[in-house]
Amino acid sequence: MKLSTESLARSGGRHPWRTLVVWVVALLAAVVLSSLFLGGALTTDTDFTNDPEAKRAAGLLEERLRGTGEDIEFVVVTAERAVTKPEYRAYVEDLQATIAALGPDVVQRVGSYLTNEGPVSDTGRSTLLPVTLAGVDHTSVGEHAELLVDTVKSVEASEGFEALVAGPSTLENDFIRLAEEGLQQGESVGLAVALVVLVFVFGAVVAGLIPIILAVMAIAIALGAAAVFGLVFDLPFFIANIITMIGLAVGIDYSLFTVSRYREERAKGLDKLDAITHAGATASRAVFFSGLTVMVALTGMLLLPNTIYRSIGLGAILVVIIAVAASLTLLPAVLALMGDKINALRIRGNRSGAQQRKGRFWDRVTGTVMRRPVVSLLVATGILVLAALPLLQHQRGLLGREHAAR
Repeated sequence: MKLSTESLARSGGRHPWRTLVVWVVALLAAVVLSSLFLGGALTTDTDFTNDPEAKRAAGLLEERLRGTGEDIEFVVVTAERAVTKPEYRAYVEDLQATIAALGPDVVQRVGSYLTNEGPVSDTGRSTLLPVTLAGVDHTSVGEHAELLVDTVKSVEASEGFEALVAGPSTLENDFIRLAEEGLQQGESVGLAVALVVLVFVFGAVVAGLIPIILAVMAIAIALGAAAVFGLVFDLPFFIANIITMIGLAVGIDYSLFTVSRYREERAKGLDKLDAITHAGATASRAVFFSGLTVMVALTGMLLLPNTIYRSIGLGAILVVIIAVAASLTLLPAVLALMGDKINALRIRGNRSGAQQRKGRFWDRVTGTVMRRPVVSLLVATGILVLAALPLLQHQRGLLGREHAAR
């Protein structure tokens, strides 16, 4: 049989356990890769991938004016008393000694106002301790910044004292942590809402769970693939967010098509394998071309000379590829294993195919469009044009110090 969405669906339906084992192995491998490499692969740094004039100018400024720079973090100490007080000096000395005790492999130098290396605020109650971190690469400096934060927190202080750490590496660690927390919250809320909607659409809890499970698998495997790409390319942390967002959308969307068509074919009286095959020949084919269109469109982002856009484009392409592959192969295997149990835990009675189609809102909409195609085309085009009008006044650019100064 020639390779097609129909043949893939029939093969998955005939050999469900074999197909399921392949996907489970891929999932486990992705989880291992993510745990080992994803954290170190993601960064908050963004850069041009070419060599524009702005990048060359920034390099000249760093070389001739600011110097090449060191990885410096600042410990900010504030208190309700003046820096000249003995207890203030004692606390700062304790901080210096504890930070310096981390050793030259972590901290190269730590200064304070006691050694004229740190400024004092106008109020005389705050000061900075500059800490030069050691590290040969981006990952090691980030780890040392985390260790610095933990060390500062471990130093006991009298009431009224507060010590915080600020700097580029600490800021980057905070960005990544917030992104991970937002990712977890978005996943939990998004999955809960999606499950409620799917259960309402299908009228059965089990049928609503299947698209969710496939979407989660696609996201997990895509994150593992991103971890591998991160070993070669610089990937801003946006890639994890885009993989989750797009993966949840397309994973559910593609599975929704196929599951709905399978249930319709079963309601018509086809046996399980034939229903899977018919769903593969129709719904899965639509999924394939839809995913292909999305991937081709997203390749344009890979051409932009900026790591942010390339990260977003790569993440979206990876998760779409995996979601399409899961819909074409894994989903038929799941349907073959479950059969009519997919309709378990119903929340409403089952209606016949004719009853399901009769009187539905979208059935009336499509009927109207087909009867008056020219009018429908003009109306739809007008709505799109109106929605796009604000783009004419859109000011493109990067938000930075120049914009803030204005």
